[in-house]
Amino acid sequence: MKFKSTSIELLNDFFDDLNRKGFQFPDFTNEKEIIIFSDYSGDRTEDNYYAYAYYIVDSSAMLDAAGHIMAFRHKNPGLRDTSFIEYKKLNRSPLRQKLLPHFLGIFDQIKGLVITILVDKKAPDYFFKVNDEQAKKIYELGGGQWKPEILRKQSNIFSLLAFLVKRFLDSRATFTWYSDRDPIFGSNQITKALTLELLSKFLAAYEVNMNGLQYRFISDNGTPLNSDFLAISDLAAGSILEYYQYGYQNQNLKETTKTVIGWMANNNMPLKKLMMIGGEENNNKKLTTLDNYGRQTPRGCF
Repeated sequence: MKFKSTSIELLNDFFDDLNRKGFQFPDFTNEKEIIIFSDYSGDRTEDNYYAYAYYIVDSSAMLDAAGHIMAFRHKNPGLRDTSFIEYKKLNRSPLRQKLLPHFLGIFDQIKGLVITILVDKKAPDYFFKVNDEQAKKIYELGGGQWKPEILRKQSNIFSLLAFLVKRFLDSRATFTWYSDRDPIFGSNQITKALTLELLSKFLAAYEVNMNGLQYRFISDNGTPLNSDFLAISDLAAGSILEYYQYGYQNQNLKETTKTVIGWMANNNMPLKKLMMIGGEENNNKKLTTLDNYGRQTPRGCF
């Protein structure tokens, strides 16, 4: 069974266009292990978007950066043990606000890629329709009898993961997907096993070269180093959601969110960042790229 998605085609066209314009994507083709950290926002009823953020980094770069991150923690006792720089904690903690630019600066020096896409809730089936033949296909893939909103979240996450793996990873690499303890994924051994099985089927459905590709799934267990890397996708998803839902419209924006958005707009470092909004216009899919503070570039509708 194979999937074709207009939304994924739009993403591929956008990335191809960036290549032609000389955007310096990180090269992961010769790396032995690639880790994709992911996080999501937008589940509140008042949110206008779903936010999906993915941070791609290779294991050797993580190892090289570990010393800098642990030294940063050691200098700041308030961040020792299991205390992290998380988006939800930023505005309740003067210490985290003070340390945020330094924290982000450490990751700027690590070769990697952060991709964040907002999906307009007015286009809930941006990647998949959940009440028709597409839903049946997802059930056949092993998704289970989930509620439509859970099924949509699963299919969005797996579709984007498959896109990133196909786009950036060598088929001989080991791919590790690292997420938080979302109840629909890694809250227990049963959901972990189902998650890994469903991931493998989505990879195959999107025609990812599985010859030699090894993959695994890890849910966050609170270890400081991994959680610090996971915090990058958490910060991206939360800040971009807030900025384009609230701050961009009425200029009432938290200073910490301004810091993260400014960091996301800077692509002059080894860590590259991309921001996008997916939606629909006249029943056609569209993708808008977010270059920096409020400047948006429509990518077309299909």
